[in-house]
Amino acid sequence: MSSSLRNPLVRPPTLLATLGLAFGTGLFAATLHFRQSGAHASAPRVVLVLVAYFLACAAVVIAARLATTRPDAALGAHVRTGVAAALVLGFTLLDLLHFQLFKRHIDAAALHLGWQAVRSKSIAVGLPDLLAALLALCVLGLLAALAHAALSRFGAGSRSEQLARAISGFTLVLGLLGGLLRERLWDEDHVEAARLARALPFASNADARGAELSERGFGGELDAAVFAELGRARAALGTASLSARTRPDLLIVHVESLRGDMVVPELMPGLVALGKECHTPQRHYATGNNTGSAVFGLVSGLNGFQYPAARKQRATALPLVVLKRLGYRVFTHFANNLRTYDDVFEVVFAGGVDQSFVPADGPSEQMDRAVVQHYLGSLGEGTGPRFDYLVLDSTHYDYAYPPEYEKHVPSGTLALGLRDGFIEDAEVAARAKERAQLVKNRYLNAVGWVDAQLSELVAELKAKNRWASTLVVIVGDHGEAFWEHGSFGHGMGLEEEQIRVASMFCGVGPLAAEVSSHADVFPTWFAHMGLSGVPGPFMNGRSLLERRPEAEVAVSAMGITGAFSSRRFVAVGSGLKLHFDNSPRLPIVSATDLDDRALGQVPDDAERVLAQALATKLLRSPAP
Repeated sequence: MSSSLRNPLVRPPTLLATLGLAFGTGLFAATLHFRQSGAHASAPRVVLVLVAYFLACAAVVIAARLATTRPDAALGAHVRTGVAAALVLGFTLLDLLHFQLFKRHIDAAALHLGWQAVRSKSIAVGLPDLLAALLALCVLGLLAALAHAALSRFGAGSRSEQLARAISGFTLVLGLLGGLLRERLWDEDHVEAARLARALPFASNADARGAELSERGFGGELDAAVFAELGRARAALGTASLSARTRPDLLIVHVESLRGDMVVPELMPGLVALGKECHTPQRHYATGNNTGSAVFGLVSGLNGFQYPAARKQRATALPLVVLKRLGYRVFTHFANNLRTYDDVFEVVFAGGVDQSFVPADGPSEQMDRAVVQHYLGSLGEGTGPRFDYLVLDSTHYDYAYPPEYEKHVPSGTLALGLRDGFIEDAEVAARAKERAQLVKNRYLNAVGWVDAQLSELVAELKAKNRWASTLVVIVGDHGEAFWEHGSFGHGMGLEEEQIRVASMFCGVGPLAAEVSSHADVFPTWFAHMGLSGVPGPFMNGRSLLERRPEAEVAVSAMGITGAFSSRRFVAVGSGLKLHFDNSPRLPIVSATDLDDRALGQVPDDAERVLAQALATKLLRSPAP
């Protein structure tokens, strides 16, 4: 066998050029990756990740250079190395954009999230964007190939060849290991990773206030102790003799991004009319400002203090365990990707669902109608009580509705595309904010469409004689901001427009509590049903059928996406909103009134409200 077949690196100048271009590509890629992060280069962790990324990029270029078993032509070496360098830079740009949008680096789950965003048009990727990206990659590849050809003209002796081979092999091994370990080296909870999360105005989990985040100090010993107690409650519920005075059908209608101020006659006449026979809390708050945290609160009866631990130790939400013991069947009907999004389904429902329905992919308004029809059509199937969790998605960005619901005009989307991920943040935010009224009008049109779907659902339940035997909660999962406090969407802050949501309780008696949260839904239902035989408490929420002034507080949290966590919480009670960190010292960060107007100083009543909020960490009985 010839030496060229045994080792394709037969030209020391070409090899040295490959090494130089590989390291240059890695350095440039790492620099691009941190361009918008605001991270300090002196931070040891940032340097460690930069080196790992640098070596991984070099490994890709070197591996591509070695990827042949035939005698190598100089032109082939130049082209192959140039293509590899262009692909590395392309992946880096895509990874940076994906992290800006979803707070996680590209992996199998992240690719799925990205596809869902493109499919739902949350990210506008048109043909011009794709052509521009392809052209840019071709130009980068050509430049890299020309650079490689120019560098390879410099001669090198045999000693240089041996040294280059040793360095290339060493770099290849270290780089591949660095690529595999990159996620572990840079934990998503770390403050430097959090800085990268503040890139686009509609980022799903950005920390707009810039509060310090860390994987250390989240919560305290009490949170861990309560979660351990939940494990013991799970074991006890598995053998308890449970019973209920009544076993009505249960229905949660989760409406994406439905703010609390949307239930007015001019926007939602159907829901306003329904309010005459149902009951609406004065102020209802989501347990978190994104979908995962909100669904967790609605189904588990727990608030955001326990969500990070629940994501690591997945098990069926305990209210569902109770329902199963009572003979309930459990069904979900999703007009969106909640079945696969961010592991929420596995964290909350985890094996407790008898049937999960997701309609054929299509526009959100069509998928909403499909889930309503599927739910109504399934009511005659089987016997015994049932719990249904139904999601309507039209009011999620980019908002959807049939043409005849175009009543608020002019309307439009953010009109941001793939290329906007690579320009300055301030410019992106300014461009988006200019379209604020257009975007809000589109949202209002979608609200009107959802109101029509809710009205049809209620009318059909009544026509089928199911309304009187069904307890129904219609609720927004979280709110939606339209730059009232400098941001758009949700997941950005804990102001009223992001955490105060529309809610309506039908089938239960008058609500005595003035302030409520998602965590109170199942406690209220179980109290109404007369649940008994429960061996101990297993929820944080409280029944809204009884007035308890000492417990009149709601707690909402910054949402969690992927492995990204925040310690930021807000307590609402006694006319105050207290922003605090869920850290061992539990500091009060700021105080506002219920309309988010800053108070000059922290009121004397603040400590009492905070104490009430912290008491919601403790488990409560499911009935008053």
